[in-house]
Amino acid sequence: MRHHGLLNTTILVLWWAGPAMAAEITAQRESPCELTLSVKGPIAQGDGERVALELQNTTVLCKSEHVAPVTVFLDSPGCSVQEALIMGRAMRKHHVFAAVSMEATCASSCVLAFVGGADRSYLARLGVHRPYFEDARGLSAGDIEQSWRHMDAEIRRYLQEMNISQALADIMMATPPEMVRWLSDDEQQQLRIAGADAIEEEIEIAKKAAYYRMSSAEYRQGWQRVLARCRPEHSPEYLDCIDSAVLGIPLPEIKARKARAKAVCSRVAHRSTTFDDGNPTWEAKAKEVRDACGQEIVVGGKTPYASAATCDETAGPWDYFACIDAAVLGISLPEAQSRMKRAKATCMSAMPAPGALEDTPAGEARWKKAFMPAFNACMQRALIDGQ
Repeated sequence: MRHHGLLNTTILVLWWAGPAMAAEITAQRESPCELTLSVKGPIAQGDGERVALELQNTTVLCKSEHVAPVTVFLDSPGCSVQEALIMGRAMRKHHVFAAVSMEATCASSCVLAFVGGADRSYLARLGVHRPYFEDARGLSAGDIEQSWRHMDAEIRRYLQEMNISQALADIMMATPPEMVRWLSDDEQQQLRIAGADAIEEEIEIAKKAAYYRMSSAEYRQGWQRVLARCRPEHSPEYLDCIDSAVLGIPLPEIKARKARAKAVCSRVAHRSTTFDDGNPTWEAKAKEVRDACGQEIVVGGKTPYASAATCDETAGPWDYFACIDAAVLGISLPEAQSRMKRAKATCMSAMPAPGALEDTPAGEARWKKAFMPAFNACMQRALIDGQ
């Protein structure tokens, strides 16, 4: 474990480690909102900010501090305390699941990063020991004491911030640097390391309860029904079973509601983002619309935009979109078609024709970037307001 003290002195990493190299950090995205990070090797200068940046980019793409599943796998002998604290705070801010795979090890300052996870894997191989100075030449006894006390206080303050027992710091400081104290599974639970953080769990339950439009207490009761009824998790019906148990609605009715949601919501989501050409958050916005529509149908038992399910995709894009507009806006199909016709005439006539310079992929991209935002805004006004 390495620590930068008041005097720019350092405390060495684990006793068997060699010179610190930057960790190997790899990112894998299933979608803009789903991220898996792997941190392998010593945690060195800049690694904390690298992880924080990846997590921040995910938040920006998803327009939410609570993004879809984000997992950080750690396999590190530790090293820089400061970088581990930066990494851990970023993981907590973005509600990350921290994991150490069965074949991996997380030791020394890596443990500080690990406890930053809002939820953490069980059975992780975690080891701690006391930091020590890499080179104390030229330092007085007073200098060493001051730096040591600062480091000890900083670690304890961080553990309190992460809702981890101060006993972890006691175990760390009582273990000589030339040894590693491996934490048993029972100790990890007693120290509040394993599993979900209590505060973060309350936040997550409040979010889920809000989705189901119930109180946290009602959601907890519903989850007890899930535990009693819904097995195994890999069953195709598991998610349907969760909704059924939490809402107290028969499984066939849940399946029927989800079938209606599938028929309607994907079309509405696609239509709602039609005029977002070039917007990098298109997928996230479509998911937001689709989820809200699905919640209204599955949880609320209502079927908004029901007639959108009957819209014929083979009718041509303009007639198809007019059909969806009629369902979403609650107007007749002839009125939606009339608005679409007026919108096309008004908005397309206001667009300058592409010139010869735009007759290339790069030129067309420049032309769209310059004029499409105004065209999209015009179309939305004409279709929604009927102007």
